[in-house]
Amino acid sequence: SLEKKECLDIGFAPNIDFESILLLNPDLVFLYGLDASVTSLVKRLGDAGIQSVLVSEFLEDHPLGKAEWIKFFAAFYEMETLSDSIFTEVKNNYLQLMDSAAGFSERPRVLTGLPWKDTWYMSGGKSFAAKLIADAGGDFLWKDDLNTDFIPLDLESVFQKSVNAEIWINTGSAGNLQEIYSMDQRFQYIPAFQNGKVYNNNLMLNPSGGNDFWESGAVRPDKILSDLINIFHHQHFNKQKLYFYKRLE
Repeated sequence: SLEKKECLDIGFAPNIDFESILLLNPDLVFLYGLDASVTSLVKRLGDAGIQSVLVSEFLEDHPLGKAEWIKFFAAFYEMETLSDSIFTEVKNNYLQLMDSAAGFSERPRVLTGLPWKDTWYMSGGKSFAAKLIADAGGDFLWKDDLNTDFIPLDLESVFQKSVNAEIWINTGSAGNLQEIYSMDQRFQYIPAFQNGKVYNNNLMLNPSGGNDFWESGAVRPDKILSDLINIFHHQHFNKQKLYFYKRLE
């Protein structure tokens, strides 16, 4: 546990605390890397007699693709049967929810994200987030983009499209509408903001601010999809509570 110092903060690339890794003396280190620098860490660990394996779950652009990585981790613990049953349940839930959302004729126009230092890193039209929006019966404003990652955009280009946004989701660390307004007063003119249809995925926070959306959400895309369907088509699900999301006030 963290309290017993059994879990140590080893930092992140390029400032990994290699001494802490040696202190832990792990049987295996799971690594992911966005550039070639991770290969030097693999070699350094190998030289110290520590096995490592690369994880590329973050490259998946389909929610079920991410969830299926539970099988990968299960293989290291001889829990393949359990992981297969968990993934099958998640997949069946997801596909059933997707089919139910396909039956709704209305598809609200959706904006996602917030700017960071004057750049809006918009989810690509073929990204994980875009797939969830489409499967939940939403009309993502950047759905025609071909990127599977993020698109760096200036605020003006986002504002031009956001005049059509009926629902706004995934607003970073924002806990209420005032925080969004204080970032840029022009946000008040976005229809979703005016109509109080701004939702953030930060309902499940721990005392340190860790967001479970980015933790268990990776293996429970069915719960994320359920939330988004309820948000986009709330008139059909007005009594069902949200799990990862909350409406900002």
